[in-house]
Parts: sequence; structure tokens; C-alpha cells
Amino acid sequence: LAITESEEKLIAAAASIGGPRLINNQIPYNLIERGPEIEVLPQADAEKIAITCYRPLMAGALTDRYTAGEPPPADSRAVRDQRLPRWQEEHAKGIAHLKALAKGHGVPSTYIAIAWLCAQRGLSCPITGISRLSQLQENLGAFDFTLTADALTGLNAAFDTEPREVS
Repeated sequence: LAITESEEKLIAAAASIGGPRLINNQIPYNLIERGPEIEVLPQADAEKIAITCYRPLMAGALTDRYTAGEPPPADSRAVRDQRLPRWQEEHAKGIAHLKALAKGHGVPSTYIAIAWLCAQRGLSCPITGISRLSQLQENLGAFDFTLTADALTGLNAAFDTEPREVS
């Protein structure tokens, strides 16, 4: 059985009533949305539940497509999604660190964001949304990129690390 966005208490309750074993939980998780670190990821690790995460690039906030304070490209989702400017403002320090780290490695920011996810314990697969072939090609390149322990520590410090859900 696979589910989406279920909290630890619901997963435990579902297990107590029997039925098929839960093998996957799909959740929003990225450098900004860290709420699952409180209960969901530890439980998944303990119970061998695969975690598939969506929104790994935070609707583009963790990519090079958008720059805080500049209007988004006319053909982008940011034109319709008003959360992006707020996320860019609230997490400007972390996003700037992510972009500087990417520039220092000569890779797109997506590599850093996806590599950070792949380094998290219990995560089995990030789901990357694409609207162009070039996005798929860029995202695939990220899976061949590995961050050092120091880079991971720096990213965690640059973003507000208090795990929480983001609206």
C-alpha cells in the first residue's frame, strides 16, 4: 500500500487495523519544507517505509529560474503561484547560499537541492515536475552529483532548520 501526506499517528493507526503493509508515503519535502523530519522520516526509517517526495525544488524557488525581486518569466508557474515571492523573501539567505554553492561547483541550483534530498536518510525518490525536456535533463544530472558533509551542514545552517510544514 502507498499513501500520500500521511502523518506518523495515522500510519500507526492504519497498521493497527491490519490490511496490506504500507510500503511508501509520498510527502512534500525539500530544503524549505522540513516538517517530515520530526516524525515521518524517523518512522519511515524505523519501519522500512519508502519515502517519495514531491516539490523537491519548492515550485522553482530552489532553481535558477527565479530571482527574488525580479518579475518571473511570463511563461512560468510563478505567474500563477503567488507563494513563490513569499518563499523567496522568507528564505532569501538559504536560497542565496544554495545558489552560491551551485556556482562554486559550476552546476545548476537544482543539482544542489536534489543532491541534498538524496543525502537525507530514508528518502527513496524525489518526484521532479517538468514542463520542458531541458528540465528533465538538468534534473537527471543532479543524481550524479554528491555533496560533501560540509556542504550539507552549510545548507542546513543557511536555511531555517526548524522543521515545519509550509503553507
